[in-house]
Amino acid sequence: MNLAVSDILDHHSRLIEQIKFIMKKLRGPVSSAKLRNLVRLKAILSKVTRWSSVCAMLERYKKLRPFLNDVAVADIKLLVLNTVHDNAIDSLSDKLSDLNTVTKALQEDTCNMGEVRLLFNEIISDYPSAKKYLDTDSNIVRCPQFESAIAKI
Repeated sequence: MNLAVSDILDHHSRLIEQIKFIMKKLRGPVSSAKLRNLVRLKAILSKVTRWSSVCAMLERYKKLRPFLNDVAVADIKLLVLNTVHDNAIDSLSDKLSDLNTVTKALQEDTCNMGEVRLLFNEIISDYPSAKKYLDTDSNIVRCPQFESAIAKI
């Protein structure tokens, strides 16, 4: 699952880096003080080790987006993204939210191998690039016969 999400994130790496840069600037003392006067949310950054933090960072950016022009720090004003970028951010955020929901479902105690396979098949149908990581015969499956048999139980 992580490899499939990493693949999706790689396709949007430039956009994610732009958002991360804006969020870093919003964490500065002047920007954060101005932001605090407008809204009770802080800018958050993604963590390298957790793709779900990218999801959280994008969600927070979407909430802070209406206030970016009011913060009026030169670096941020230059970096405020256009509508096309905003649409791409919204789309990526929706994808990551869906995948994060699946990840949480996989972590539930009641999730069995059959449900895992159904979830993976759903991801593959929504995101075909994930097939090379999540399909029953992908290269990362050590024993396809075992996985197939256990999913049928």
